[in-house]
Parts: sequence; C-alpha cells; structure tokens
Amino acid sequence: MKIFNPWLISLTVALISGCDSEPTAIDKAISAVQKHVVRDFKDPSSVEFRNVKAKEFGNDGDIIVCGELNAKNSYGGYIGFAEFYGHVNKGNFSKVLAVNENTSSSYKIPWTNNSLCNQF
Repeated sequence: MKIFNPWLISLTVALISGCDSEPTAIDKAISAVQKHVVRDFKDPSSVEFRNVKAKEFGNDGDIIVCGELNAKNSYGGYIGFAEFYGHVNKGNFSKVLAVNENTSSSYKIPWTNNSLCNQF
C-alpha cells in the first residue's frame, strides 16, 4: 500500500484553505446596495444585475456603486435594463441615489446620465 507524503497533504490543505478570502470593502458595498435596491420592486427575486461597478471616493470611506438592473413588472414581464446608483459610507449602506425613471422606484439626482459610472 502506498503512503502519501504528509508534507504534500499539508501543502494541499493550506492552498485550498487560502482560497477563501474575506470580501473587500468594494464587495461589501456592492452587496449592500443590491440588497437595498431589490426591496423596492414588486418581485425582488426577479431583479437581475449587470455591469455593476464600485469605486471609493475620498478618504472618508465613501463608495459609490452603479450598474444596471432589470426586474419584472406587475404583469410579469421584464421592464428592461435601467441604471442604478447607490452610496455606502464607512461600510454602512447610506442610500440608493438613483434608479432610472423606468423602474418602480425613482430618485432624481442631477448625474443620472451614467457619467459617474463611466469614470470607473
């Protein structure tokens, strides 16, 4: 019977356990904004995200998250992708800054033309 080298087993276990890394501040911000955005829709489980980006601004822990979302309307059909923006400060969700007026919740702010998101 062949015996495995204990060093090889230890190295394999160390490499596999090293694959689990803590989420970054950016990852946490994206998750927080997405969680808060979906709750305003009639069918939160239908919300799809794409082109989601986030960037830290300044030294105060501000993170802006933007992207596009699509969700089902009251008739069960998808509305089409619309832009969304959210703000996280010091790791805490702050607010959804804007969701394009085609969605069920709309927050009007001056820069909803996606120009901020294109800077990332």
